[in-house]
Amino acid sequence: QHIPCAAAESQLARKLLQERLPVVLTPPIKGAAKSLVASAVGKWTLAYLEKNLAGVPCTVYRSKDRNFRYWDDSKNDPGFGAEQPTEKLAMSIADFSAHLRRATASAPTPPQAAPQAQGTGDSIEGECSADGGKDG
Repeated sequence: QHIPCAAAESQLARKLLQERLPVVLTPPIKGAAKSLVASAVGKWTLAYLEKNLAGVPCTVYRSKDRNFRYWDDSKNDPGFGAEQPTEKLAMSIADFSAHLRRATASAPTPPQAAPQAQGTGDSIEGECSADGGKDG
């Protein structure tokens, strides 16, 4: 199934999301005032997340080599073998905070946070560009 690409603030994106259909959100339309994550930058601090996600189970991906690749064995029907450098954990935001503080205290340099989808942006952008990535 082809999943359409749409600029984050476009009418097509809004329509697909309202219809609960899958869509790959791309950066906003050129000249738009906001970026896809502008409202979260600076707001979603660890303290903010601890306050607002208390009691909510969180999925955390841990990687020894700082490379994060998404992998879901439940969607691997053919049973392809793949060594995954990441580990998927479930924990509270308080536990995540404690792990992060311990790791930061013992690390020679502060660790760099990596979003879950790191490394997929270029390939998604390429796929969207290949089919035009247009709003309809």
